[in-house]
This record gives sequence, C-alpha cells and structure tokens, in this order.
Amino acid sequence: MNECDFCSDSVAPWRFPCTSFAVPGVPGLDFGSGGDWAACDECKPLVESRDLDGLMERWRQGPAGRGLPAYIKPRIMQDVRGLWRAFFDNWSGNVVPNGPAYAEPDDGKVMYLSPDERRRRGV
Repeated sequence: MNECDFCSDSVAPWRFPCTSFAVPGVPGLDFGSGGDWAACDECKPLVESRDLDGLMERWRQGPAGRGLPAYIKPRIMQDVRGLWRAFFDNWSGNVVPNGPAYAEPDDGKVMYLSPDERRRRGV
C-alpha cells in the first residue's frame, strides 16, 4: 500500500485512477504524475468533493507541509495546488480500494477494511 499522494500519510487504502500528465510552468522540473493516486481515509472525501482548500489544509498540517521552511512554503503550496488541479483534470474513474480484501466466512461477501479494522481482525 502506498502513502497518501495528497497529505503523505503513511496509510492510503484508496486509489483514484488517473491518466499520466505533465504540469507546465515549473522551470527546470519535470513536474507531473505517472498514473493512479493513493489517498488516505481523511483525504478521500476531500478528493471526491474536489475540495482544494481542505486538501491544502490537510497537506499543510501533514508531514510534507510541516517539514518545509517558511520562506519557501507559499511557492511549494502554489505548485502543489497546480498539481492537484491537473490531477482533477485527469482523474479517470471511480475510487477503488488500494489494499487487501477480506471475505466474511459466513456469507462470503468481500469487504475492504480500514487499516485499523484489519489490525483489529488480525487480517
């Protein structure tokens, strides 16, 4: 399972299908994305509602945003926002689970469990 591509959370049980893309306007950098994006439980609803402000706040408070020096943070936040706009333009399908499935033994239904629930059940 990947880390969240939006906030860098270490657990990302969701995957958003996305076509590869490049983001112009960042001199000297190949800036873009190569395929699907992973999301944590907290970012998933923000992505689904295309809430850029909510995603920016989550990113700013997460590992990636907290570790930046104050003098460069506004520029990086602008670049991240541009990257996410390009993601929204290239998002290509329904969100799908990005982790193991679990089948209930009594009825055989397949469920996708949160990381906490998988740990609780020992699966």
